[in-house]
Amino acid sequence: MTSRNIVVQLVLDALIQVNAGRAPDLQIPVSPESRLFGANSHLDSLELVNLILDVEDQVGRTFSLPIILMDERAMSQERSPFRSVTTLTDYIVQLLEEQQHG
Repeated sequence: MTSRNIVVQLVLDALIQVNAGRAPDLQIPVSPESRLFGANSHLDSLELVNLILDVEDQVGRTFSLPIILMDERAMSQERSPFRSVTTLTDYIVQLLEEQQHG
């Protein structure tokens, strides 16, 4: 399994955890296309922060590399890396590659 596939699964697992705390009629779609932030997002701001912290923790454990997703770099991007599962995955893979290759 590639790093990208692992990261996608970690983000999807985090969404499943968010759903565990929601009523059945308020479940978030769990797919790479799921919106996390912005228009048509199913998450409130606290859920988004918790999801990102959970993903940071799981990515750090899985790859044995510390990773910080909510930093100045992420917040200053013209298009937020937190828009969807896919954009978050892309951002995480980029950060992991930078850390692994210096």
